[in-house]
Amino acid sequence: LRNLLQARGYRASEQLAEGFGDAYYSEMAFVQRAPPHLALDAHWHLFVPLYFRARMDAQWFWEHTLAYQLRTQPVLILHPTAQLIHLTVHASLNHQHAPRLLWLYDLALLLTQHGGEIDWDAAAAFAQTSCVTRSVYDILAQTEQWWGVAAPASFLQTLKNTRIGVEDQLAFAFTAARHNQARVL
Repeated sequence: LRNLLQARGYRASEQLAEGFGDAYYSEMAFVQRAPPHLALDAHWHLFVPLYFRARMDAQWFWEHTLAYQLRTQPVLILHPTAQLIHLTVHASLNHQHAPRLLWLYDLALLLTQHGGEIDWDAAAAFAQTSCVTRSVYDILAQTEQWWGVAAPASFLQTLKNTRIGVEDQLAFAFTAARHNQARVL
């Protein structure tokens, strides 16, 4: 993919060291050199942090998809339950717990338009098994603060009451840190 994009005039973002991004990240940014200077983020995993990625069963996301027709092509899209997990964890862990309002708006739309389709028990179980209850809870709290849209109180209480081990607390703190050096650690 990198060679294909570079042949089409895109420049890859700088890495901390040769091969670092391939080993520790799950995405790479490319910028087109010539107008219109398009940017492209290529992802090969749903989430960046290795600590949490290793605790998430990627197969769960494939099991929570829906068939969708995109023009003439059949495609799979995430079921609202998986979309809830993806949007919350992505905003929290990939973006240092400081998401842009647009990402919180995506969550507000999901909750408003598809909240009745979300399997809240399955979402809570996945969050607990994957050690991301704090991420899901915190981003949903921000969504409610900024957009006035909330997940069910029972779901939020389940997340809030989940005990988080010291190792998971430290991993979350480093991952959510504003300084890149802490996130790399």
